[in-house]
Amino acid sequence: MEDSKAINLLIAYDEVDHVNQLINLLRNAAYQVNSGVVDTAETLENLLTEPRGWDLAIIGNESSALPARAVTTAIREKNLDIPFILITQQPDPAAAVEGLRMGADYIVAMDEDQLFLAAVATTLKNLNHRRATKFWKKRYGETEARCEGLMDNSQDGIAMVQEGTYVYVNDRYARLFGYQSAEGMLLLPVIDTIAEQDQEKLLPYLKPLSTDTVVEATKTPVNGITPDQDVFKTTITISQVEYRGDPALQFLVAKELLNDSSASPAPAAGTSPLANVQTKKILDSIAKAILRASRTEERSLVAYIRLDQIKDIQQNSGTEYAEQVFTVVLGKVVEKLPGYQDMARFNEDSIVILFNSDNAAEISEQAELLYQDIAANTFEVGSESFALSISVCLSPVSERTSSAADCVNQCQQTIAEADRKGLLSGAGSRVLTMDSQPQGNIRSEKQVHDFARLLLEKRLIGIAFQPIAALHGEPNDFYEVLMRPKVDEYPPEIPKDFVARVFKTDVARDFDRWVILEAVKKLAERHKTRPNTKLFINLSAATLQDGNFTAWLKVALQATKASPSDIIFQLREIDVGRYIDQSARLIEQLGQLNSRATLTHFGLAINPLLVLEKLPFDFVKLDKVVVDAATNGAEELGAMIQLIDSLREAKRQVIIPFIETPAMMPSLWQHGVSYIQGHYIQPPMETMDYDFSEG
Repeated sequence: MEDSKAINLLIAYDEVDHVNQLINLLRNAAYQVNSGVVDTAETLENLLTEPRGWDLAIIGNESSALPARAVTTAIREKNLDIPFILITQQPDPAAAVEGLRMGADYIVAMDEDQLFLAAVATTLKNLNHRRATKFWKKRYGETEARCEGLMDNSQDGIAMVQEGTYVYVNDRYARLFGYQSAEGMLLLPVIDTIAEQDQEKLLPYLKPLSTDTVVEATKTPVNGITPDQDVFKTTITISQVEYRGDPALQFLVAKELLNDSSASPAPAAGTSPLANVQTKKILDSIAKAILRASRTEERSLVAYIRLDQIKDIQQNSGTEYAEQVFTVVLGKVVEKLPGYQDMARFNEDSIVILFNSDNAAEISEQAELLYQDIAANTFEVGSESFALSISVCLSPVSERTSSAADCVNQCQQTIAEADRKGLLSGAGSRVLTMDSQPQGNIRSEKQVHDFARLLLEKRLIGIAFQPIAALHGEPNDFYEVLMRPKVDEYPPEIPKDFVARVFKTDVARDFDRWVILEAVKKLAERHKTRPNTKLFINLSAATLQDGNFTAWLKVALQATKASPSDIIFQLREIDVGRYIDQSARLIEQLGQLNSRATLTHFGLAINPLLVLEKLPFDFVKLDKVVVDAATNGAEELGAMIQLIDSLREAKRQVIIPFIETPAMMPSLWQHGVSYIQGHYIQPPMETMDYDFSEG
């Protein structure tokens, strides 16, 4: 598009003469304009489903035929990447703020021709960049999938190691080390597979890797050790590679050094291949379905089936009985759920099935019949008989599915949460989905999403400010901005934890932007009397993944005349760990704007300091769990103090939140904590009125 300068232009604007003027401007600037005009909701629906796609939308702020918000809502609901420019009758700060809330890339007043052309050029350039990024991400994913397929079938033994742990192993490598399949070695510490006399030799290779300093390829003779403690000699070629976007070490054992035990074992007679655990096989199939969805928008569905009593049978009657019961139930699953693309045993008590169809209603009905059939029968094995039940969770697979492992993990968590709440007891349905769960006991995520959208559009949310007081930090007026719904009582269909749920969806991005706009308006008023006031504002995982956020932020701050240096953005440790590359890019972009970043909810990861070695956060705020634990005794307090000392050595300013009493204050002061926050200082308030001079 950039070379030909052809634009598919969507127009929702009443002023016909001005529309023609804008189109002529574009054509005089050498753009080839193909336009579609929106005058009704039905026309908009038809245009948005056209296969050609739209590069840009021009929307009138005061269109009478179809309000601007209706157009933007329709685009957002279809998850279409259509940037838009909002046209106003005249320069108007209020209209600019409202346009930014709707997600406009630019707000341009009528007759500002040069600004309009500049806005179009920049918007299209950003669109091209997003499309190119998406294209190369697809290509990268496809290439990585092909490479992994080649490794699976390689005659050499191959393993990938990150932070001293096996993250990929092919069957040849696994069998060399005495494991029946690759699944047995996944997430196993490398050191557990090396004889004690050689562990020191490999330790230098098991540290976190850097893309700046590459490990030189080397051949290392080692003594390996099997789960039965048998020791064997082999030689591993170690080299640094990139695996799934992060640096990793490749351990390779040449095929000449593999013994016969590493050849593929023949399946036992009379045993169904599906009765063997094949975790990697089904995850690979789901990963391919995600890639296919990103290329063709062809969606799939995953069914996670847990056999509820298998672990009890294994414990009470033995593994042999449990395996025979599993095999019998597996036959029922194959019979009752036909038409699947792939099926595999995921672990000792579960099966994962991938369907080409995304018809959740139809597959849910089939799964319900399967559950009823299993529950109505008694299964006889040897001299014993067993009553069984299953729990099923369905999860859609689309281009927005982050990974195969996340898809399955989400199903496991959904079933575990339903177990915890007692929703799978009794005679009710045991078929859950990621959108809705049985008999209204777990509220529909769509209801949560829609209610959140209603709160946003009706302005039924507000913000509050909680002071962050300095102990050893810089003497500014620091406040954290907190979102507060203006709803006394939720409707009965909305769960009490809906705020936490909604921030796991894409609507969280709109909440973030609304909070930012509201906060900087309050900040402008505050600066009239306290110009050294600065705000800490939280960002969700949705914004973390939004490549357009900093561009929007720059325009928003210019429109509200706020300085980026007065805002410190907060990212959660769990989100940063999940989206490390996006976090690094966002922090770099914020730094270019002269804004800073805070890592919050810190201290829950296995190695919490690792992320700080990769990312330059200015502030670190501990998680409530860490702070609460420190109030339970000297040992827990000592663990928190040790963490604080490590952060200070890493040159990070430490914030301790949830300070409810003065009990820990002497220790925090003594160990150089920069800031404290909590009800002991002041609860969240609608106004910024804390007297920082009292500190």
